[in-house]
Formats: sequence, C-alpha cells, structure tokens
Amino acid sequence: MKNMKQYYSGAYCVLGLSAGEGHGAGFLAERKRREVVTFEGGGGGQFHITEAIDDFGKQVLQGPLRSRGWVLQEHALARRAVFFTEAQTYWECGEGVRCETGTRMNNTRAAFLGDPNLLNEC
Repeated sequence: MKNMKQYYSGAYCVLGLSAGEGHGAGFLAERKRREVVTFEGGGGGQFHITEAIDDFGKQVLQGPLRSRGWVLQEHALARRAVFFTEAQTYWECGEGVRCETGTRMNNTRAAFLGDPNLLNEC
C-alpha cells in the first residue's frame, strides 16, 4: 500500500474495466446495437443521427468499478486512464475526457488530477 503513489503516478496509462460487475466478468462483451438514421446531404454527402451515449459521469464515475475503495486512490494517482464501459471506451488525462464517439468533454477533476505538480505536493 505504501508504494501505491509510486506505482500509479509512474504508470504511463491505467486501464479501468468499468463494464464488469466483478473481477471475473470480463470487459470485451458485445455491445448493444444502436439504431442509426442516415440522411443524404447536398453534393452526395451523408450525415447520420443516433442515440447519444456520451455519459462519462454515469458510465465511469458512478459505474460498478467505483464501488471498490482502492479505485479512488488509483484514479487520483494515475495521470492517464482508459475506461472500458458497456457503451464505449473513454480516455482521460489532464486535458479532459475523450469519448470513443469523438466527443471531447471538459472534466475539472481530470484537469486537477492530471496536474503534473499534484504528486509533488504529497
């Protein structure tokens, strides 16, 4: 336990398996298919509309993984993290959160935790 700061702050990236309900559940399960409506645009282009699935708060911060006590420490010490959820994959660093869908989210917690000087204070 006393080496946790060294392990997680020194890691290039930490993986969070937020989709599983337990340690034996796995995380690369088939995802629920989303309906997509495609429209023809002018000039031969297309655009697509589908259900929004970008919910980092619900899928990661309030997900099953967060019910484990050591996860808070791991998340706080890691400078970068990839979270695998049932809906999509998220990348988190000091710049914020990026979704697999391409959405960029601002996350003040990520900016604080990604501060390179944060661990020097400890």
